[in-house]
Amino acid sequence: MDDLSQTHRTAKTKYTYPFHFHRTANSKYTVTLEREGDSLVMSGGPHGPHSLHASATDDARLKAHWDGYVRAADAADPPDPLEIPAFMDRRGEPKKRRTGERKQKVRWKTREATRPTSKRWANAKRVTVHLDNHCPRLGCGRRRLWAVVGRKWVHLADDIGGRGKMKKSEFERVCV
Repeated sequence: MDDLSQTHRTAKTKYTYPFHFHRTANSKYTVTLEREGDSLVMSGGPHGPHSLHASATDDARLKAHWDGYVRAADAADPPDPLEIPAFMDRRGEPKKRRTGERKQKVRWKTREATRPTSKRWANAKRVTVHLDNHCPRLGCGRRRLWAVVGRKWVHLADDIGGRGKMKKSEFERVCV
């Protein structure tokens, strides 16, 4: 630490700090303490400037902040802009792998096809159809539905309670 003492006077306190300039062999930072208006500013450290209000700071508080600022500068190495951060580096220790038997997750639970319960659906047949907005309540695309085929109309129902109807001639075209 160089002994470049400076004295600043305010209405409340007289500051004498012989720690104006500091550089250590371990650190790549040159830290300074200067007075700017009503503030005492420590600058040149790895985390940017740090300031204290001069009228609210005594010698012990200033010394404690300065020691912490210098300690942080000594401990920090400037980051190499081309260095890969440790959390992204894959060249380190290999990730610990699970060795036990894995339990398969059930992603989709298939339900058994349940026929609608009313009298009309007693002799319904399970059919596969490809709907193109023919029955909006049942959706579009390939579907497995229950069908009751009549003389002119075909009544359709899905497993979750959706119902619809279409003409028999149209049903014969979309039936797969």
